[in-house]
Amino acid sequence: SLFDRANYVSVAGDSVFFGSSSDDIVCSRNLETGEEQWIFFTEGPVRFAPAVFQGKVYAGADDGYVYCLDAANGGLIWKYKANPQKNTIVGNGRMISVWPVRTSILVQNNTVFFGAGIFPLEGVYLCALQADRGIAIWQKTITDSPQGYLLSAANSLFLPTGNTNPTVYSAVTGEKRGSFSQGRSGGTYALIVDDKLVSGPGYSETGSDWLHTYNTASRARVASFQ
Repeated sequence: SLFDRANYVSVAGDSVFFGSSSDDIVCSRNLETGEEQWIFFTEGPVRFAPAVFQGKVYAGADDGYVYCLDAANGGLIWKYKANPQKNTIVGNGRMISVWPVRTSILVQNNTVFFGAGIFPLEGVYLCALQADRGIAIWQKTITDSPQGYLLSAANSLFLPTGNTNPTVYSAVTGEKRGSFSQGRSGGTYALIVDDKLVSGPGYSETGSDWLHTYNTASRARVASFQ
C-alpha cells in the first residue's frame, strides 16, 4: 500500500501524533524532543494521520474501528465500528476487517466523518458521528470504494476512491451528489485549493500521469496537467 511508505503525522500544540501500519498503534511524541508521550494499541494497521480536535485524537484502523483518544494521555474515550461483524480477510499481507477504515478521519463542526470498507459487494459505509460521544448521526451504504484523505467544502464531502474518480456526498445527509467523471483522475490523493479540486493517480502503473482540476460546485473540469 502506498500509505505504508511513511508515517503521516498531525501536529497540535507541542505534540506530534501518528499511526503505524506495522505496529498497529497510534503514538504521541513531543514535538521538540521526539520523546514518546503515549502509545495506544489498535487491532489493525493505522494508515493515515490522526485528526486532532478539542483535546481528542481520532484515528481509523484496518480492524474496522474509529478510535477517539484523549490527546493528553492516549486513553480511550470511545470507539465505533460501522459493521459490528467480525469477518476478516487478508489485506496487504495482514488479517484485517472486511470493513477497514481506509480513509482519513475528518472532523468538522463537531462531526466525525469517515469511510469503512473497500469492497462494495461486501458493504461499504460512509459515516458521520458526534465527535464527543461517537454516536451515529447518519450512516449510509455506498457503492464507491473510498481510499484516501477525505476533503470538505461547502457542506460537501469529497472522497478519493483509488482507481476511479473522486465522488461527492452531502455532509449533512450523506446522500451522493455525483462524481468527477471527465477525464481519468483516479487515485488516492486529492486536495482542494480555493474552489478547485485537484486529483490524479498516486502512481503511473495505470499508464496515466495526468492531474485534473475541477470546479467543486459544478464538478466541471477546469484544466489538466501532464
